[in-house]
Amino acid sequence: MTVSMTTPGGNAVFQIYEPDTAIGRDGDGQLTFTGKTLRAGGPGEDATRWTGRLPRKGTYVIAIGSTRGNANYSMDVKIE
Repeated sequence: MTVSMTTPGGNAVFQIYEPDTAIGRDGDGQLTFTGKTLRAGGPGEDATRWTGRLPRKGTYVIAIGSTRGNANYSMDVKIE
């Protein structure tokens, strides 16, 4: 799979979570993700591009976030 993001302001990043990730909300209503991320596609790694082999079958979650302010972006996901 290859995931690439283009963001004009350079202020959007993503994380890729493996199957069985739980999605919830914190006390402020913000989404939370509890699960394992793919290598080089986790929190704090500021991914804008990721290429690799998916380790197992299932539904993966791509979570997109802004590093500052509002973010505009486009994303391309290819699975081969």
